[in-house]
Amino acid sequence: MKEYKQNILIVCLNDEIGQETSKKLAEALSMLYASCKDIVDYEVFDVRAVIEKCGMEYFEQKETAVLEHIADYENCVISVDYNYFLKGEDLFKKKCNFIYLKLKKKQLAFDDTINAIAFEERDEELSQKCEMVFEYKHNSTKTVESIIKILRSEK
Repeated sequence: MKEYKQNILIVCLNDEIGQETSKKLAEALSMLYASCKDIVDYEVFDVRAVIEKCGMEYFEQKETAVLEHIADYENCVISVDYNYFLKGEDLFKKKCNFIYLKLKKKQLAFDDTINAIAFEERDEELSQKCEMVFEYKHNSTKTVESIIKILRSEK
């Protein structure tokens, strides 16, 4: 990751681990923190009701608008799941360095059937699309320490 951009985007196949690690990294680097999932949930308020009353197309337009807004943030560590990464990849490219927080399959959330079924494909895709790949080291503190060590050595 030679070119440092204004933001760091962390994508992880376990959203809880990704958010926890992103928060700790933001704090350690004195940056802001944003969770795409939390912001979309806040902005749309009741996703199910919006889809039911307004339709999927309207929801996706609203979701894209929120991602465009997040892409304009500065000095921020942004946490995304796989789906938001795919939807916002082109939006985030200008201002974000992509970090993939790589897990072992057993570290996926218990109820995350889709990521478990498609684990190998998604893991490979994210490994190729992200500038840096870090293996999750059993807790977010150790993972953040290894990310910071690499970031500081590459400056």
